Amino acid sequence: MPYKNPEDKKAHNKRYYEAKKKPLKDKPPQPPQPPSDKRPKNKPENENKQAPRRGKAKITMEQAKKIIDELDITDTSKKAYQSKLNALMNLLCETTKDFTCVYTKISEKIRIIEREYKTPSAYLSFMLKMSNTADISKYVPARNKNILVRKFQELTKTEKSQAIENTKKRNETTNWNEKYMELVDYDELDFDEGYKEESIIHLLYVYGVKNKQQELKMIPRNYFYNTKVVLNQKQTNKTDNFYVKTSGTIIVNDFKTKTRYKPIKYQLSTQHKRIINKFIGDKEYLFGNLTREAMNDKIKKALGVGIDDYRRIMRHWYLQSYSLEYVSDVMRHTPQEGENYY
Repeated sequence: MPYKNPEDKKAHNKRYYEAKKKPLKDKPPQPPQPPSDKRPKNKPENENKQAPRRGKAKITMEQAKKIIDELDITDTSKKAYQSKLNALMNLLCETTKDFTCVYTKISEKIRIIEREYKTPSAYLSFMLKMSNTADISKYVPARNKNILVRKFQELTKTEKSQAIENTKKRNETTNWNEKYMELVDYDELDFDEGYKEESIIHLLYVYGVKNKQQELKMIPRNYFYNTKVVLNQKQTNKTDNFYVKTSGTIIVNDFKTKTRYKPIKYQLSTQHKRIINKFIGDKEYLFGNLTREAMNDKIKKALGVGIDDYRRIMRHWYLQSYSLEYVSDVMRHTPQEGENYY
């Protein structure tokens, strides 16, 4: 029907549509909802460890171990690197299983290493060495590498200064001649009662450091941890350490600074050769096929002092008879290293 005006049409339409609308049914009462089981995500137990990454690890533990095995370093250094690899992965990256995570958030990681280890520079040195390999370098951002280098240099300088200060204080308060006599008297070397291993180690480390002409030829570390016993020179090589039974010759090819110094080789006196040969009998190794740590324990038991203190005592005693350069050479380190640490 026609409308008098537009307003009437609008009013009519409004009434029409409202009449067609169905009344809304009341919603039935809802049962009470149980508490939500959504909980805030907990932080990892060790906040120092990096959260797991998605995807495949860039460098797995096994790959990192293989890279260490291929480094041009001594076997001793490789063992030390394997130990540092395990330590850093457990400390920083246990959940990721990816060695490259030690190079992420580098400043934070370095602070953790400084907090956890007495000589943090050794761990940073390991990280630097590994970061220079082709397999790992591509995963280390240049900025992080620069931070690592700078912090390593700072720590090395600090630790060296502290070591020099410690050496100075030790030398001011120690009577080294008295310490040497205590070392000499620690074992009576009464071979009538038998040939004890402790006595043979004492003999070798105190008296067996000289050749047949009674010239000082070495101030050893734990060189004899896996010294093979052979009958003649033809059975030796340029890699391992040997005792030649027929001639009483000491041959040391494998030692800490072997890349910088020539091997050690000299003959013991006839008397010392006789005593050591009787102790050896038909043994394949002089003191066994041991770890360096096990040999260190045997040395301390035989001498009454650890290997570092033994070398300090011997160094100061023989500096009274030989030049600084000569004593440093038989210790297989530089004169400056001797002054800083011994």
